[in-house]
Amino acid sequence: MKPTHGVFVATLVLRVDRLNAYRRLAGLDTDVSLARSIGVDPTTVYRVLNGKTAMSARFIAGVVATFGPDLFADLFEVVSDSDPADGRSVATRPRRPAPSSNNARPVMTHRTG
Repeated sequence: MKPTHGVFVATLVLRVDRLNAYRRLAGLDTDVSLARSIGVDPTTVYRVLNGKTAMSARFIAGVVATFGPDLFADLFEVVSDSDPADGRSVATRPRRPAPSSNNARPVMTHRTG
């Protein structure tokens, strides 16, 4: 990740395909069973997995609690929001629509520094 004025800007992205593989292995075949396991409403699971809403901290914490912290790096990806072309963070550039064919779902921006 590139520093942006001394601050690192990144987005946490859910790897939906990997979550679906792990949930099948865990016997959490339905959105209802996954929702119960991670402590959120089934509608929230549906909306996150289909890109209708961003993951909340509760959703992320529930996934980590259910599947274990060792799988965090496999289930989530930290993506730099800095554009290598211009070095500006996403927050300072006009928003581009998220690709609809991508199975990864952005969640939140985390700034440190």
